[in-house]
Amino acid sequence: MHASRSIFAIAVLALTLVLPAPFARCASPTLTLAEQEVIEALIPQDIETQESKKHVIEETTSVQDLHFGESYDEFSADLRRQAKDCDDSFREALDDFLKKNRSAVRIVFPTNAPKSVELVSEATVKEIFSAKPNAKPNGWDIFYQRFPDAGGLTTISRVGTDSKGTVAIIYLGHMRGPRSGEGKIRVLRRKADKWVIKDESIGPEWVS
Repeated sequence: MHASRSIFAIAVLALTLVLPAPFARCASPTLTLAEQEVIEALIPQDIETQESKKHVIEETTSVQDLHFGESYDEFSADLRRQAKDCDDSFREALDDFLKKNRSAVRIVFPTNAPKSVELVSEATVKEIFSAKPNAKPNGWDIFYQRFPDAGGLTTISRVGTDSKGTVAIIYLGHMRGPRSGEGKIRVLRRKADKWVIKDESIGPEWVS
């Protein structure tokens, strides 16, 4: 009996090693389909990223640049105070945004990412920008050598939405060079089955 089990286990392992890629086990998605839909709608509309042929996005989510120097609880409480007079859908989306972004996660889309999007690991980003600022080539030189069609490096958060799917809240930061970039929370609302960026602001923003 034990010998039969051993032979079976070896056969399963062998099949796992030789099966083609489509049969390999994929990483579980960390984003929902709704989140992916918002991200795909946001990037072409965002004024800082829409000119890029290739959108290079760091695959680890982050809102760290928005609450640097204060705790996440303080950051959350401040955003909720700012939203106290907003509509119920907005406040519900904000609560979802804050719940999802307490910890950073690796972005795994539930379906294939758009061809214009390339995810780059946190380790790769650190490797590229490990060169000293005055070195030749510097980190940004190396970045654009590796991603010649990119307009810079983008960082996003997970997407907060209300239960009816009418409001979406997401952080987007974009760096083009050593002192050229910005980041803030974007608000989108669904209009005629499409997500549209609105001129609504909440939370801090940074400009370099």
